[in-house]
This record gives sequence, C-alpha cells and structure tokens, in this order.
Amino acid sequence: MSVVYRELDGREYLHVHRKVNKEEFNRFINVTGLLGKELALKKYEAKQLDNELAAKQISSNNSLMSMFCHPDGKLKHIIIVPPQKKSGWAVKCVINKKKRVVFVKSLSIAKHSLDKAICMMFDLVAAFFEVPKKSVNYSVLLALYTSQLNERYIELKKEYDSK
Repeated sequence: MSVVYRELDGREYLHVHRKVNKEEFNRFINVTGLLGKELALKKYEAKQLDNELAAKQISSNNSLMSMFCHPDGKLKHIIIVPPQKKSGWAVKCVINKKKRVVFVKSLSIAKHSLDKAICMMFDLVAAFFEVPKKSVNYSVLLALYTSQLNERYIELKKEYDSK
C-alpha cells in the first residue's frame, strides 16, 4: 500500500503515492487535529484512492498493447535479423514469459518474402497471446508490425549495404 502518515511544517497528512504508466501520483490529505471517526474517514478515503490507482496500474500492465509493444513504442517479440555467416536476412520471433524464453523461431526473407514472413510470425505471436484472427485488434496489430518491420528492414538494409 502507498498510503503513509507524514508531518510537514507542523501539519499532519496522509500521503498517497503511486506510479502508474510512468506518471507519478501524489496526493496529500490533511488530517491535522482530526480524531476518531473523522480520522478513520480520511484514512478510508486515502485507501480508496490508493486502490483506484492500483487498479489502473494493473489494468495498464495487462493491456493488449503492453503485450505487443514496449512503453517507448518499440515492438516486442518479432525483429528483423541481418545476414549472418550461415544465413541471409530473416524475421525472428522470440517470446518471453516471466523473463524466460518460451518460443524462438526464424524465417528466411529470401524464401518467404518479407511481408509473408512477418505475417507468419505474427500469426504465431497472436495465437500464443490468444488474439482472435478475425478481430479488429489482430488487424490493427498486424498492420502495425508490418509497417514498422518493413521500415526497420529498409533502415538495416541501407546500413548493411553501405558497409
């Protein structure tokens, strides 16, 4: 719980503090001179506020976008891999759950084409996270992955060709 009793400048406060989606919430509830029921009511108010913020924090952590994107906007799970000694350009999928790798797969761009490889990998990721194929979320996320990974491929290809 993030409710703490504080004394500042001779006054007494209940300090409600919680960080939600990289945004800090601070609320000071003045309890100077309160006793009995009034103090209990202010404590209850502070706990309710803390519970509301905790619920926002939990719901944002479990959101669909947080499963597929980092808070800075980068995509999770699927990346473009430049040519290695034994293989050419590839689309690689790595799924981590609770800081453990649970799935790894790579598809050759030369064999499948870039868009098809991205689509095939996204199908695997969507199935893993139980996103229905015929949903709007699936379509939007697929379009996001396709556009961002195509752009990333072009960037990496330019860098690779200039070496």
